[in-house]
Amino acid sequence: MTQPETYPVRVRGDLDPTLSRWQWLVKWILAIPHYIVLFFLNIAYFVVTVIAFFAILFTGRYPRALFDFNVGVLRWRWRVAFYALTALGTDKYPPFSLSANSEYPADLEVDYPEHLHRGLVLIKSWLLALPHYLILTVFFTYGWRGFMVDQNEWVGYLVPSLLVSLLLIAVVALLFTARYPKGLFDFVIGINRWGLRVHAYASLMRDEYPPFRLDMVPRESEQLQLHETA
Repeated sequence: MTQPETYPVRVRGDLDPTLSRWQWLVKWILAIPHYIVLFFLNIAYFVVTVIAFFAILFTGRYPRALFDFNVGVLRWRWRVAFYALTALGTDKYPPFSLSANSEYPADLEVDYPEHLHRGLVLIKSWLLALPHYLILTVFFTYGWRGFMVDQNEWVGYLVPSLLVSLLLIAVVALLFTARYPKGLFDFVIGINRWGLRVHAYASLMRDEYPPFRLDMVPRESEQLQLHETA
C-alpha cells in the first residue's frame, strides 16, 4: 500500500477520555475571553498576511517572525475550536498563548518554508484553493431549504452543516453515555484538519497543495503507522 506523504501542516487533537456529560452546554460561554482576544489577533493575522504577501512576491520568503506569529494565531484558534466550537474534544481550558504546548490536547505545527514561489502567491488564496472551498462549504456551512405550503406561501428552514450535525450526535452520546464515539470523533478531527490545512495554504504559509483527504486520526503520525502496518 502506498504510504501517504506527511503534509507540512500537522494538526493534533487528542480526545479527553473523561469528558463531562454537561460541560459542552457552557464551554462556548466559558471561551468568551478567548473570543475577545482572538478578535484582535485575527485583525493582526490579516495585516501580517498582507505584509507577508508582498514580502513573498518580491523576495520569495515569508519573514520568520511574521510566520511564527501567524502560526501561533492559527494554533490558538484551533485550541479554542477544539475546546468549545468545532470538536468539543476536551474539558481542559485552552491556554492564552501563541506557543506550542505538548501538554494541551490540541496543537498545531506548520513547517517553516525556506523559499516560497513568488508567482503562486498571486493565485493560491482565491483560485487554486477554490476546489477545497467548495468541499469545505459542505462541511462547515449552514444552508436554507424551503418548500411550498400553498400557491402563495413558502416555508423555509435552516439545515445545519455536516460538522454541526456530527457534533449534535456527539453531545447526545455524551449526555446519555458519557462517551464521545471514537469513530465520530475521528471524523470530526478529519474535517477540522482538512480546514486548517487549507487555511494555512490560503494564508500563504506553504506552497504544497493540501491533500483531498480526511486523515481521521488524532495525530498524523498514527496515520503513517496504520499504513506501515497495513
